[in-house]
Amino acid sequence: MCLDFWLFHLVQPLCHPDQKLALLQLKNSLSINESSSEEWCNPSASYSKTSLWAKQNNTEDCCSWDGVTCDIVSGNVIGLNLSCSWLQGEFHPNNTLFLLSHLQKLYLDGNDFKESWIPSEFGKLVELTHLNLSYSRFSGQVSPHITQLPKLVSLILSCAANNELSFEPTTWEGLVRNLTYITKLRVGGVDLSSIQPSSLLRNISSSLRSLSLYENGLHGNLENYNFFSLPNLLVLNLYGYKDLKGSLPKSNLSCTSLQSLVIADTSLSGELTHFIDQLKSLEYLFLPNNKFDIFLQSK
Repeated sequence: MCLDFWLFHLVQPLCHPDQKLALLQLKNSLSINESSSEEWCNPSASYSKTSLWAKQNNTEDCCSWDGVTCDIVSGNVIGLNLSCSWLQGEFHPNNTLFLLSHLQKLYLDGNDFKESWIPSEFGKLVELTHLNLSYSRFSGQVSPHITQLPKLVSLILSCAANNELSFEPTTWEGLVRNLTYITKLRVGGVDLSSIQPSSLLRNISSSLRSLSLYENGLHGNLENYNFFSLPNLLVLNLYGYKDLKGSLPKSNLSCTSLQSLVIADTSLSGELTHFIDQLKSLEYLFLPNNKFDIFLQSK
């Protein structure tokens, strides 16, 4: 009996009809234009993933469609990777993507959503653990609802450095306060100039392992930002801050487990030896276009 059940389960299409319909409506809501992914995508990884949906042998089972991942037991769509998929068009709040309530991983980077605002409906996808909305021409203020995803461990939100996107202080504060499981945070080209330095990382999760911030208007003195107070940080990337001044701390670092450090294109200055000596696990160091004293004493 059990064997018959499992054989029956294995030969049946996994795709739920309502989720298949939601995917097809998502596809039909956007046009396909190769140029929409040209600027930010590797040509070898850029192609239209949705163009073959519901064609050829894929008609019955949306779980076999390119970019779609389903749970092998329930058949629910839990992953959608549409990175660099030549998608173009406005991304409306009533998009059927938001009916895929079981989504855990969502990648929409490298497309062209025509300066659409990020819909607040992203907040409905409460199972999300990974979200990438980078370089897809979203614009406007980041919705506070994106800070209410309780299981998010990775958020990548970057755009061209012309402030298409911005964070209001309360939204940013909600982000760092509410994402209690976040391990990777990358925010680039998004305007953070209204965020007070002392609140940029205040109350951020101690689970954070990788932090990348670049070209988003940080300024003032480095010591006010507490970048080096994150105890479990392994990767730190800071670049594109000509108005960021000060020097690297010489003692009392919390993030002594750093493995990779990139600081580029800032006005930071000072001597490096005592700072680097504290980073016993450091494997990669890249410090171009700063004003640091050159360079390290041999041990």
